[in-house]
Parts: sequence; structure tokens; C-alpha cells
Amino acid sequence: PTSAIFNTVSGNNLNKLSGASVWNANAFSWQSVENNGYMETTVAETNTERMIGLSPVDVNADWSSLRYAFYLRAGGGLEIRENGSGNLQGGLTYATGDVLRIAVENSVVKYYRNGNVVYTSALVPAATMFVDVSISTVGGSLNNVRVANGTAGSFTAVPSNAGPSPTYQWLVNGTEMGGNSPTYSNASLNNGDQVVCLVTPDLPGCAGSTFASNLITIAAPTMVSTNWIGTTNAWNNPVNWSNGVPNKRRNAVINSGANNPLISTNAQVNNITIGTGRSLTINGSNTLEVFGNWSNAGSFNANTSTVRFQGCAAGNTIESTAPQNFFNAVINNQFDVTVTAGNHEVVNSINFQRGDIINQATLRLQASATVTGASDQSHVVGYIQKAGTQAFTFPVGNGTVYRPIAIGVPSSNSTFSARYNGIDANPLYPRNQKVPALHNLSLCEYWDLQRTSGTANVPVTLSWNNTGVPNCQVTLPSDLRVAGWDAGTSLWQDRGNGGTTGTTSSGTVTSTGVVSQFGPFTLASGQGLNPLPVELVSFEAIARATHVDLRWVTASEFNNDRFVVERSRDGSTFEEVLTMPGAGNSSTLLAYTNIDPDPLTGLSYYRLAQVDHDGTTTYSDLVPVRYEASTEQLALYPNPTNGSPVWLELPEDMVDTQCRIMIRDASGRLIQVREIGPEFTSGRIELGELHKLGPGAYTVLLVAEGMQRTARLIVQ
Repeated sequence: PTSAIFNTVSGNNLNKLSGASVWNANAFSWQSVENNGYMETTVAETNTERMIGLSPVDVNADWSSLRYAFYLRAGGGLEIRENGSGNLQGGLTYATGDVLRIAVENSVVKYYRNGNVVYTSALVPAATMFVDVSISTVGGSLNNVRVANGTAGSFTAVPSNAGPSPTYQWLVNGTEMGGNSPTYSNASLNNGDQVVCLVTPDLPGCAGSTFASNLITIAAPTMVSTNWIGTTNAWNNPVNWSNGVPNKRRNAVINSGANNPLISTNAQVNNITIGTGRSLTINGSNTLEVFGNWSNAGSFNANTSTVRFQGCAAGNTIESTAPQNFFNAVINNQFDVTVTAGNHEVVNSINFQRGDIINQATLRLQASATVTGASDQSHVVGYIQKAGTQAFTFPVGNGTVYRPIAIGVPSSNSTFSARYNGIDANPLYPRNQKVPALHNLSLCEYWDLQRTSGTANVPVTLSWNNTGVPNCQVTLPSDLRVAGWDAGTSLWQDRGNGGTTGTTSSGTVTSTGVVSQFGPFTLASGQGLNPLPVELVSFEAIARATHVDLRWVTASEFNNDRFVVERSRDGSTFEEVLTMPGAGNSSTLLAYTNIDPDPLTGLSYYRLAQVDHDGTTTYSDLVPVRYEASTEQLALYPNPTNGSPVWLELPEDMVDTQCRIMIRDASGRLIQVREIGPEFTSGRIELGELHKLGPGAYTVLLVAEGMQRTARLIVQ
């Protein structure tokens, strides 16, 4: 609503809440009704006075400015009024649930009630129209107000001399759509679609004949450009443009003209180009909707206006060769708004509704500017600056997750710049280079906060969100610390915990006092009670005479289900070697060991996969290993065995030594361990209890005084 004092909007519904029962509750749509488009509403009550229709511009709150309007009278009377004229079609009524539509069809305005034409206007409509509303009765409403352009079509076949019961088959692009009806509707037509109806008559002798209707081709409006002529300075006067007033499908090119354009009402444009030496001015608090790209090589005078970056199918770009100011900016494009070049300042506010600002240039909010609506769906990706002496929350994220950083009130006028990085700060800022007061740091994210001008020191507030950043969980907010990188000492410093807000799931933590050194900041844990998350200290794969030793150490674990060791011949295609359970949650050093009992000969590569309970998997770096199998193997007999005793023949150099015999299954899991003393002098040892082993392949490993021998045992 353009007069939000009395009307409120919820979804597609408007309600008048105050302002007495006079014609003062106005609303005007952002979305235009083009030729062969329509506006419609569904009636919710019959006891209030309100009007709804179409107008080319938003003049005032009174009903007399509506160009084409339905007048819904209290008591169920329905009138049609145009430009303030009285009832143009007498005897009409309406009821709750009726659908009222005003459509522009081939440049003719038609009024519909429940799909039936009740009046055809004699006034030629403007090229672009908008929904215009005026409500008198407090409590009056207009429900399910809809604007449609170009995607829906309803078609009727009108046969002549086809008999009493002809049959119909509708085709779209040659494909039969089924049914047998003289009417067909499609709510998702595309540019270039072709619609035709085949009719088979119900007449003697013509049963096998089929006749095709005329072919209808759907043509979407095309993008065109219009050049500024500038006979006067009025933007919305067609005499000042080469190809009509700009709209969301018409680009504006401002390169010449005796006068520069002045926008004195709400306006729309697709792409806009302001040439060198030219200027664009928006008067007062009017709004310019930009559906395409903004390029400014001249100057822009915003006054107290709003520039709203919209989009339906592609993103917007903004560039300028000279500094430019926006008073209010609105971001409403799911395909994002990319700032590619120039210096851009926002004087009053940025309102985030949908889509991100991808900032590749300079974007600064002046001292009194505010931000509203930032969310996971809409924030800044890249740096954003804030000047002044106000506390401020920087609306930053990574395009998927909103991850703000905030500063407290600066002690003097200064400018700060911030961005969010959804990656580990290591190795640029090594996490192991930290003061002893910090136990561990986040492995998932960090912020870059710089003071670009001024001398103010400020408290710094970081945020956490366990849902948005599931691999770096906060479990105890009181143990959180704000950590800041000190370039002078090359250490992460403890900036303290001056207080937290929120819950374990999401919240903020603020530094203990003001911060005087700026740069990277991240979340840290004082006592290690916040995992932040599984931190792998090392992973080793070491070739031995008969196997490969596997060792790894973690500093902390959170939500860790298991480890999987994988190997590869070429470093690209991997196979699983073994699986070991993780510790779940831990904040102490844990060491894991195992072996690959049957390694690949020659050069191969090992890696460690860590798998969370939710299936999230992270991998270590590759570790190359060159393994050459030992020619000295253990002798086992009988082998294979059905579970009966098996004898192991000790090598000569292991007789009369302290030995250990280990049996592992195919996954590397240790099944049996047996210590053999030096009293065994025969050199022959019986392996007992093999009946407890299930069928399969097993590895028998004999270790004695630094010597190792291995053999493969098959149990049938």
C-alpha cells in the first residue's frame, strides 16, 4: 500500500484498519498489468464500501482517480466506474466468493464476473497499468488480489455445422492434451507454444473426418529500448522518449536531450543507462523499480526516493564510474544483485527481501543508515562498510547462510568494513598459533573486520547458528570466546566473553571489552567444551615388511560416528580398507591405530574419511605409501582349514624368542592375540580355537624383537 497508515497487506489481501469511513485508504501495485494481462480479486464480504481497478499512475487515495474500477457497495450492489464517472452498467450485483476481473485484451479493457463479461470499456488503456485500490469502510477488505501476465490461457472452439455432439482434441505443440471439451485452459504456457483444436463432426458420412482450428502461437512481450529525447524533463511523458515510457520490459537509455529526466511518480524500468554528462533525478519519496541492470556514467540525484531492484528470471547488476548515493535501496531478486564496479553509498536504509547483494566494489552505509530484513535468503556476500558513531550489525553471509558480525558504539566517527568467510581460517591464519587461553578454534568460518578510517575502538559480537553451520557446533555458550588474529604477533588472541544471547542452537557472543586490533575474528572455546568440530591432528600410513601401519590423532570430536580408511592405486578411485567407530564427542587428544594387512604392491595412496551421524563426510589429505611385500612368509598347515588345528612353523631366526601372534579378520579387526615365551624351542606352534572363527580370510601376524612375518589363513 502506498498509504500504509490505514491499509495493511498480508500476502495477496488488503484490509483497512483505521482512518474513519471515508475514501482515504489507498493501495497501488508494484506489479504491472500489460496488454493481454488482467487483475482479479475474490469477494470476501458484502457489507463494506471499496473499489478496485486499474490505473496507469498512482494519483491519490480517492476512488475518483481510478481509471477502470469495480465499485463494491455495501449490500451487494456492483457498479462500474471510470475516471470518476457514475454507474456505467446498471443492475449488477455480487456475492461472497465471486471472482471479479478486469482484463486488458488486445488493448480493450473488459470487466468479468465469474468468467462472464459484464462490461466492455470504450476507453483506450495505457500500455502499462497497475492495480489501484481505494477503501472507505473501516474493516473493508480485498482478498486474493492477483496480477497475471502471459502464462495462462483459456481457449474456446466454436464449430459450425458439426452436428449435435462433435468430439474435440486439443494439442499443444503437437501433443494431445486429452479430454473432450470445446474449452481448454493452460496455466503454464511458454513463449512460442502453439495451440490448436481438432474437431470430429457428428454427422452421417463425416464420422472419420477431422478438422483443425486456426493455430494460435503464444508470443511473450519482448525487451525493447527507448532513448531519452528530453523535450521536457518529465519521465512519464511519452513525448520525451523515442519508443515510449520505460517499463519493466523497456530499457531506458539516457545519452542526449535538451533536459535531463525527472521522475515525479512511481516508475519502472528494465535496464537503465545514464550516459556521461547526463543525470537522473527522482523527486520526493517516489520509487523506481529496476528489473534489469543499472549503469551510471553520469550522476544520480536520489532525494528521499527508493530504488527497488526486482527480478523474475535473472539477476541485476549495478555499476558506476563516479560515486553515487541511494537514499533507500530494496533487494527483491532471487537471482541476486551484483555490484560490479564503483563507489556506492546508502543514505537511509537497505531493505533485504529476497536475494543477495554480491558485492565486488565499494558499498557503504552512511552514518544514519539502517538495515532491515537480512536473512539466510537475503544478505551481503562480500564486504560492506558502515560509517558513523552507531552500533551496527553487518548483514553478511556466504550466499546460503546469514552469519552477521556486529560492532558496539564507536567512540568517534569511524568507518568499519566486514565480510564473512564460510571456510576454515587455516592455513592463512594457523589455528595452532594461539594463546594458551584458547583451547580450540572454529574450523568452519571466520569474519574479516577492518577499521578503514578513524581511530575508534569497539566491542565485537560474533554469531553462531548450529543449523546453518552444522559441522561446527556450539554446545556450551558460556565457554565461547571471541578470538581475533593479531598480525603483529601472528597469534590468535583471546578477546574474551563479555556476554552471550540466544540459545545453544543460535545466538551471539560479545568480546569482554573494546577491541583495538582488527582483522580476522572467529569463535573459540576456552576449555574445549565447544567442539567446533572434529579436528584431525595427524594421519599416517607407514609401510612395514608385511603390512601398512595406520595411525591418526584427533584433538576434538563432535557428532563423530566413524572413521573409514580408504586406499587408491591412482589417487582418484578409492576402495575401503577398514572402518573404526569414532568417539562421538570429545575435547581431548585421541589416538587411533590399525593396519592394512594386505596392502597394494608398489605406490598407493591412503586417506581418512570422517563421517558424522548425519552422514556428512570430510576427508584428510592423501598420504602416499610405497610397499614391497616381504618374501619371507610364515608357513601354516593345513591351509585352508575347516576349523581343525593349524600349525605355525617358526622361522629359524625367531626360535627361542619372545613372540606375539595376532590374528585379524578381513576388515583388519583384531580377533586373537597370543604371547609366546622363549621356552618354545621346537619351532612349531599350534594355533588353537580356530573353530570359533567363521568362514573367511584371516591374516596371521608374528612379531618378535623387531621382526615380522605374515601369512594368509583361509577358514572354510
